[in-house]
Amino acid sequence: MSNFFRQNFGGVGFEYSETITVGSTTSPIYVWDARGPVTLAALPGGGGTVNVQYTVSTVADIDAATATWHDWPGGAVSADTVDAILVPVTAVRGVAATADGVIEVRY
Repeated sequence: MSNFFRQNFGGVGFEYSETITVGSTTSPIYVWDARGPVTLAALPGGGGTVNVQYTVSTVADIDAATATWHDWPGGAVSADTVDAILVPVTAVRGVAATADGVIEVRY
């Protein structure tokens, strides 16, 4: 998996982008410190789908691989899709089922 990550504590916020290899799930992307909406983009590769999942489980549960993950409202999307989480969550992750894709996170 390749990724781009930038965190700026000067007020710009957090930006993250990761390529998801077909048939895999990204590691959790922790967003528990977001002070507002978390913007998510799912960018599926040609003919593929990307699903974004979120959890409100504890960091300890995520680290122990016992967290409960929920699909975002759009489910698995086959076209570039952007949405926002308006309530606090602990982490998000991306799932690519049939082709490589990209997840982007910003807050």
